[in-house]
Amino acid sequence: MATELAKSYSFLDVPGCRFSKVGLEIEPGFAFDHWERLTEKLVEVGSAHQWWIGDVLRYGEREYGELSSQAMKERTGYEPQTIMNFIWVAGRIEISRRRENVPWSLHAELASFDVLEQERWLKRIVKENLTQKELRNAIRLSGIAEQIALIEALPPIEGKFRVIVADPPWKYSNRAEDETHRAANPYPSMETDDIAALPIADHSLDDAILWLWTTNAFMVEAHLVAEAWGFTVKTILTWKKSKIGLGDWLRGITEHCLLAVRGKPVVNLTNQTTHLQGPLREHSRKPIEFYQMVETLCPGTKLELFSRETRPGWTCSGAEVGKFS
Repeated sequence: MATELAKSYSFLDVPGCRFSKVGLEIEPGFAFDHWERLTEKLVEVGSAHQWWIGDVLRYGEREYGELSSQAMKERTGYEPQTIMNFIWVAGRIEISRRRENVPWSLHAELASFDVLEQERWLKRIVKENLTQKELRNAIRLSGIAEQIALIEALPPIEGKFRVIVADPPWKYSNRAEDETHRAANPYPSMETDDIAALPIADHSLDDAILWLWTTNAFMVEAHLVAEAWGFTVKTILTWKKSKIGLGDWLRGITEHCLLAVRGKPVVNLTNQTTHLQGPLREHSRKPIEFYQMVETLCPGTKLELFSRETRPGWTCSGAEVGKFS
């Protein structure tokens, strides 16, 4: 089989590469001029092999860094956002999990999901022979059902707390017409008005701290939500992730958490800063370093809203509690 593939793709004639129908593997130590030549040839292949293009560009970014950035645009002719999307999809779905009988465009629709969700949807695509339009519709309907379930499944919260951490499922507007852009959030979302209407003030002590996670796109909305919950924003913690992401204007590598207060809560401030360094984990999962900092800085009872894992000494509330436990 390997020999047949080598013959089939011999027109590329680039040593150190192994091609298959679901990807491209490049050996370590691949020379930059060879990488440039390979990139040009893959683009000539056209849209039939987006996987190859994504894999070769991902390799160039990883191995050559800034040297490859300008070369990517010059050799491919693609816009930067398209290049980043090809790289992102290839990185999110490893070669071993790609389906030969499923088009790249349908894989791209699933790239933002976690591995288990990707597998579930890929099996459904194969079983039902879904088109891209049918897949998007199925994901949309599933998201609506999950959103309803999310709101209805939130367990009642008992008591009041000194410290509240919240990671709301902000609702993004995705570019449905762009097949290289992720089509859906990997978890059910809520409208900002619904988030703001949650009775968080009922579960907060008079002197309390709120840690409210948000992204660049929802910075304004997060301030409004904090105010609606009865808190005043004091500062912003910025988490620098260990891996660069996508973006329409600048590529994202940070996420933010508003620190807001009501009354006069006590904090044990020593050397904690507005910069948080921590590795990137599963989608939306925050680094353990954040929780360690909160526990050190903020004494008192603690509540986490929209939690996806249990934590000793905390009250954790959410429809997906236990997902990462």
